[in-house]
Amino acid sequence: MMHATHRSPPRAQPPPRAARVLLALLVASVVLLEFPGAREYLASPTDGLALRGLVVQRVRPDGPNATADIRPGDEIVAIDHHPLRNIMHYRAQLARTPMDTVRVYTLRRRGTLLEVPVRYERVPLPLLRRHQAALLVGLCFLLLGVWVYSRRPDTVGLLFALLSSMIAFLLTDRPTPRVPAGWLAMEILVDAVTLFFPPVLVHFFLRFPPPRRGARPGSRRRRLALYAPPAVLLAAGAALAGWRFGLGEPPPALLEGVVAASTLGFVGYLLAGVVVFVRRLRSSDPVRREKLRVVAIGTAVGFTPLAVCTLVQNLAPRSPLADVRLETAAVLALALVPASFAYAILKYNAIEIEAVLRRSIVYAFLTGALVAGYYIAVRGLSRVFVPALGVSEYVFEPLSVLGLAVLFAPARERLQRVVDRAFFRSTARFEDVVRDLGAQLSRRIDVGAILDAVLDRFDAVFSPAWTAVYRREGDVCARCALRGRPEREPPASLPVDTALGRYLERHRRPLMIEYLDPAWATHRLDATSARILAREDLGACVPLPLPDGLWGLLLVGTRRAGVPYRLADARLMAALAQTTALALRNADLIAASLERERLKNEVLLARDIQLSLLPSRPASVEGTAVAGRMESCHEVGGDYWDAFDPGDGRLAVCVGDVSGKGVPAAMLMASLRAVFREAARRPGATPGAVNAALDDFMRHSARPGQFATFFYGILDPASWRLTYSNAGHCPPLLLRRGFVDRLCEGGTVLGAAPDGEWIDGAVALEPGDRVVLYTDGVTEQPGPDGERFGETRLVEILRRGRNLPVEQLLETLFDALGAWSPGERDDDVTVVILGRNGP
Repeated sequence: MMHATHRSPPRAQPPPRAARVLLALLVASVVLLEFPGAREYLASPTDGLALRGLVVQRVRPDGPNATADIRPGDEIVAIDHHPLRNIMHYRAQLARTPMDTVRVYTLRRRGTLLEVPVRYERVPLPLLRRHQAALLVGLCFLLLGVWVYSRRPDTVGLLFALLSSMIAFLLTDRPTPRVPAGWLAMEILVDAVTLFFPPVLVHFFLRFPPPRRGARPGSRRRRLALYAPPAVLLAAGAALAGWRFGLGEPPPALLEGVVAASTLGFVGYLLAGVVVFVRRLRSSDPVRREKLRVVAIGTAVGFTPLAVCTLVQNLAPRSPLADVRLETAAVLALALVPASFAYAILKYNAIEIEAVLRRSIVYAFLTGALVAGYYIAVRGLSRVFVPALGVSEYVFEPLSVLGLAVLFAPARERLQRVVDRAFFRSTARFEDVVRDLGAQLSRRIDVGAILDAVLDRFDAVFSPAWTAVYRREGDVCARCALRGRPEREPPASLPVDTALGRYLERHRRPLMIEYLDPAWATHRLDATSARILAREDLGACVPLPLPDGLWGLLLVGTRRAGVPYRLADARLMAALAQTTALALRNADLIAASLERERLKNEVLLARDIQLSLLPSRPASVEGTAVAGRMESCHEVGGDYWDAFDPGDGRLAVCVGDVSGKGVPAAMLMASLRAVFREAARRPGATPGAVNAALDDFMRHSARPGQFATFFYGILDPASWRLTYSNAGHCPPLLLRRGFVDRLCEGGTVLGAAPDGEWIDGAVALEPGDRVVLYTDGVTEQPGPDGERFGETRLVEILRRGRNLPVEQLLETLFDALGAWSPGERDDDVTVVILGRNGP
């Protein structure tokens, strides 16, 4: 919409470097220290006591000291009359204690010291399983946090990763330091993680769920104030820990005061976090509440079992509910909490996590089933043929695997298509929706009729509460159509020179309001754009892209049912908008030509549009060269060629020819190109499958008697293998020293008959090879006496110039065609040459 300086896409500013360094240190500490800590836990004996600091919280009823005179509330002062400095000193003593040893604990009970003999045992299996569950859940927290941050590297992603890493740190073990200074440092580190976890949680809930549109994030001063109290408490706790470590017991009143303040701060921050989350959730719009429902459910289901087990263990330690196995299950259920938050964060910001997981699971099962089938077949053949042929099974089985893989490859592709239709029907319907709209628009030349068809289709597919269409007219986009009943009237016009306009023109894809980061919007949008995007009933801004700019845009309201849009909806909106924009441009051209009675000028514009659909600089991969050229007998024609990267680093080349000439053929080819581009970029799409999709479009969209020929090939630079499918097109010529081959594998022409089938052929390109794709306008070009140019002359010219660069060879061929037929041509001529470099 504007050719001014572009701004960044809607992403928040990266978080501070200090926070990222802190996250890296936390992750490294968990990853590097957990497994040595777990090994130490397994090797150390247990006394059956649960401690907080050095104070006994619970004595395990089935432990080795269940009958000893040890009670909850007792403080362990010394072991074998050696004073304990802190909990890490206690663990160091425990790690060095043999299993069959009896040691004397000095306990402080209500100010009185008493000595109790203590026995030890190996870690029992239930406790070991609980420890393994805590380890598994901790690693789950860590991996989910890192994964979310890798997909969303902004403040929300960083805070979630910090929370997950802190919980992982507290759930996992670390080896006991060997030196006394390490005991003090580890105690302070654990206290720091514990004290700073609640303010990080509050900070996270201040950013997620995101504030309502138009709200401004908190100031830096408020964020600093959020972390000041735990910093003060940590400093006080570290001072007291150092006092006890080096000078002996600190004053009890001072110690109890710091402990009480830390406890109150911890609980207060947690309650504040819950209140912030609940208030933010209640103030959210229905769409956002729908997205975050899984967070509330996952948090409740994850925390409730652990909370119940903890309560029972403290109030009724001998109850059957205090069983360690139930506690293990409760710890495992805790993994639902990060999983639910990760789901909500990623689905809110970046990806269709549900579709990704479903597709991964289905295809993992499919791959496993095929591998199992290979194994069973190979073992069966080996048992039969190895004794009969007298060969080694180490020779026969690898050959059998290769043979079965080749035989089963077509079956796997067909099975994959069946799975796609069975499990991912919405994706399979994507092409149907685009094709049907293209068919409708190809029969309309009036802008009003086109917009009516487009609005009908948007209403049927997306069910928006309202949709407004804006057309660019100079420096503004004026509203030209409105469907539905918005809460308030959309603006009559939108300025072109805005951040929103520049974003839509630069990125040429829908801007989904529900996925917009408020932090980016606050700092990057001008007042006009912010006012538009702050509408509570706005769901998406969809550009209508043309090769040389934008025709206009759509403002799409939220869904009438209140459910959120998905990212799959954004992709479908983009495809529909591209088809619509081309139809609108064509309608504009026709209307202008009729109004000004200068059809030739408008057809020349249509020619420019058609030429803009062709690659100005054809793509290539290292070691190849591509050159192509199209000359129409009229201003526009029905030929098409392309060379591009389908998205996986390979090189795709194609050439097509629609029956007929002039504007009708050009319009049909433009629609065919849109369907081809979409089909070719689908993951795993083979040339034969792409031709099948194009045939489906032709049979439903072309007029009776119209058909098309098409050749599509994909070159893999890793193996130099060209996989192709020829839909009734002139067979491309493979020029190799000494002979010329023709690439014929494929099927019949597109749109000619139902139930067509297109297979794939393949050929390996060698250095110096040339593949020449051309339309029948080359060989059928008549000379002055009516004789056709013919394939024989074409082959001879190409054979003589095989060692020329592809651009020079292309120019030589067109010079020969010009000399053969110097007058006006009666058919379109298109030639594409793909060459592999080499002698």
